[in-house]
Amino acid sequence: MRLLALSALALFVSSPALALPACAPPVEIADLAIDRVEVNGVLVATDGRALKLEGVLLPGGARDHAPKDIQQRAIAALSDLA
Repeated sequence: MRLLALSALALFVSSPALALPACAPPVEIADLAIDRVEVNGVLVATDGRALKLEGVLLPGGARDHAPKDIQQRAIAALSDLA
């Protein structure tokens, strides 16, 4: 699962200055296209695969006793990256 998260993270990192460290495993899914981002933060690929980014803690809105607007903005920002 950790490898999948690193692979998904590599999709968003295109700058050579932000390259993965030498100790990171190779990227396995380099040409994956994201179709949509679900409300729970799961990325859904165009081929139907679902990816959950590890280490990315999205606000839970009411579950976190926070305004729902914060959750919506976080999902919108993730959608913009995809």
